[in-house]
Amino acid sequence: VLAAAAIALLPTAIWMGKRLRCDPEDDPIRKLLLSLGEQRVFSSWLPRGYGIKAKRRMLEELRMLDANYPGGLASYIQTARSLLALAQRGENPLAALAGWVPAVPAHQAPTKGAVRPR
Repeated sequence: VLAAAAIALLPTAIWMGKRLRCDPEDDPIRKLLLSLGEQRVFSSWLPRGYGIKAKRRMLEELRMLDANYPGGLASYIQTARSLLALAQRGENPLAALAGWVPAVPAHQAPTKGAVRPR
């Protein structure tokens, strides 16, 4: 009875085995990004009901970023917008890092059979 009530309260939920999972279109992280004006992040999504696995993978990555970036996705987006605005005005957004100069790292050709460090 309780499970039936929960399903009735969440009409966009999909029953997956023994777990109730929200439709990716109704995910709180997606709603957060939309509220921050980041609609373009989802512009390539297939219509509702299609590409669900890919959508969930993307949302999981966004949740990880939200959980691990200081201040979450909202802070990440605000910082990115501030840095881009400075760069558009011709200012060095990284000038606060005293003495830091952007540079391309020296290329080192991989050797056959070498394992790339993670």
